[in-house]
This record gives sequence, structure tokens and C-alpha cells, in this order.
Amino acid sequence: MVRRRGSALTALNRTAAILIALAGLVFLGFRFRSNFSDAGRGMNDFMNVYTGARLVGTPDQFYSRKYAEDELTVTGWVLPAQLRYLRWPVFAFVSRPLTALSYAAAYHVWQALLLAALLGFWWLWPEPGRDALLVAACWSIPLVTSILNGKDVIFLMLFLAGLWRFHESRPWLAGLCLALCALKFNLFFLMPVVLIAQRKWRVAAWAAAGVLALLGISTAVSTDRWIPRFIDFALNDVAAKQPYTMSSFVALFAGLPHAGTWELAGGAVIAAMVAWLSLRGSFSFALSAALVGGFLTSHHAYLFDLLLLLPVLVVILRTAASTAVRLFAGLLLSPLPFLVSPNAPLLAPAPLLLLLLLIALVMEHATQTGEGALSTGTPASTLD
Repeated sequence: MVRRRGSALTALNRTAAILIALAGLVFLGFRFRSNFSDAGRGMNDFMNVYTGARLVGTPDQFYSRKYAEDELTVTGWVLPAQLRYLRWPVFAFVSRPLTALSYAAAYHVWQALLLAALLGFWWLWPEPGRDALLVAACWSIPLVTSILNGKDVIFLMLFLAGLWRFHESRPWLAGLCLALCALKFNLFFLMPVVLIAQRKWRVAAWAAAGVLALLGISTAVSTDRWIPRFIDFALNDVAAKQPYTMSSFVALFAGLPHAGTWELAGGAVIAAMVAWLSLRGSFSFALSAALVGGFLTSHHAYLFDLLLLLPVLVVILRTAASTAVRLFAGLLLSPLPFLVSPNAPLLAPAPLLLLLLLIALVMEHATQTGEGALSTGTPASTLD
């Protein structure tokens, strides 16, 4: 009788999860119905990928009139915010085979690759709670905006899963996965803190070697002075005109006197918090904290980039002991923070919730005693 009751409860829970997931899909479909047409034609960030791959190795790969002309010729339209390539040249070089196809055909291949990356993430993800992850995905505005915009951030999900899964068994593979996160390196600035605190020396060595290789290939396939040009983009992005669209301290402190100073001070505090947590928690917990902190300290972090936090928030929600942590993680998994866009300092919902979540994690961990605190996986004292 007990087994039958347990089976019935499991079936009921699964049915409820399916209904909740379907409700999320209906909500997202209705919310973004006006974006489907542009997404179907490829009028999104894939334009930047395709044009950047066409122009890799030429002076026109970065900001120039030629870039806009080429984009207009190939696609029939141009987006003013994308008049330069947004990644290291090595990633444009890897994408170059797509330019042998027409734009429409290449776009279909690109979307198939993004789907394959999502499936690869699902297959590699080592943590329990896949049902919760699936339900959260069906309500995720960052996920749907990433898909509709053809964002390569989806590939980072695959690399993140590889790092998370192989950091113990195959540190060389985990390190290379982390190196590939240079695709959006600004979101991973706090990872060295985790690797040092957790003594993941082999992962760190392989990651450093991978980054050097990517820089070398970028230099080989690009033109002279690509690094200064890229730095110029990083420091003078169009986002400077739209700071409240960010998911970082940029959005929180925009409009305040000495905003840059506040960002630097906040970044130092966040780095210290992540270091403290990394010394006391498991690798899984430390990595989660580093990614939350990475978004806060990044100069370029947008709504769709928060897709990376989808599995992280599920892990935090599953392992949290305090109501505050579960509340902030749950809100970030919901669509609510992304439905309002206040254009005022200190009110941006996403970075404010990320900051509160990190503070709550520190407070929760500080009150724990013994070895049971928030730890899943390998303890921090284990050597790599």
C-alpha cells in the first residue's frame, strides 16, 4: 500500500509539474508572440555572427561602415547596435564555414546547433533536480529571449555543464570547457577566485592554456591591433546609452554621482564575498556564487545572459536552508523581475535580486555549523 501511495504521489507531482511547465510555455508564447516573425527570418544577433565570420581577417571585422554595408547586402537589413563583431576573432573563424551557405540556410544550421547545445547541456548536467530545471526553463524569459535572438550564450550552457561535471574526474576537460567560456569571458571574471580557493590547480592550468591558445588563434586569423579594438568596444559599448537594460551594478548605479567608483567598490565587496564562500563550500556551491557575483560585476550583462544562472538558481533553490535564499532564487527563476524596467538608480530588479541573493547566501552560510552546510559534491579542502 505504501508503494502504491508513493507512486500515486509521484505521478501527481509529475502531472502538476507538466501542467505548470505548459502554463509557462503558453505565457511565454503570448508574451513574445510579436517577436516570432523577426526570429523566423534571422533578424537577430545571428546577423553579427554571420557578418563577423565573413569579415574575419580583415580590418572591417570591427566597427566600420563596411561592416554595416556587408550586413545590409547579405541580410537585407542592418541593426545599428551591431556594427562591429562582438567576440574574439577565433569564434568568428570557427563560424566561417556557415558563410558558405546562404544567410537563411546558415541561420537554420545555427539554430540547430543551439538546440544541440541545449540537449548537450541537459545530457551533461550532473546535478539532481532535472524536473525542476525543466519547469524553470519553461518559464524562463532569459531562455526564450536567447532563442529568439539566436544568442550564442546557449553554447555557454554546454561549456558550464562540462566544467561542472568533469572538474574532479577529468580536470583537463573541465579546464578546456572553462577556457571556451571566453566566448563571454566578462561573466567569468570571478572564476579564478573559485579555482584558487578550491585548489583546482589542474583545472586552472588547462583553462589558462586554453585561453592562451584562443588568443593565439585570434591573433593568427585576425588583423593587427585587434586587441586594442576589442578593448575599445568593451569600454565604449552601446550599452553605455542604455544602462538600465543591464543585469549588473551598471544598472544599479547608473545615474548616481561617481557611478564608476560605486561599481568598483561593489565589485571588490562581491569578490571578497565569493572568496569567503568558496573557501567554505563545495565546488558546486562556490561556482554558483561566482556566477551570481560575475553578473553583478560584469560591465556587459544583459537579460538573455541570465540564462547561465538557470541551472545555478535551481541548485541554490534545492540546497538552500533559509527562506530568504529560496525567495530570491525563486524570484529570479520567475518572469517577474523581467517584466518591469525602471529607469532609475538602485531599482533595477535583476541586479538588486542578485545582490540580495548573494548576501543571503553569505548570511546563511555564516550561521551553519558542522560539515552539512550547503555542500554538494567535493569539499573545498579536497585537492584537485
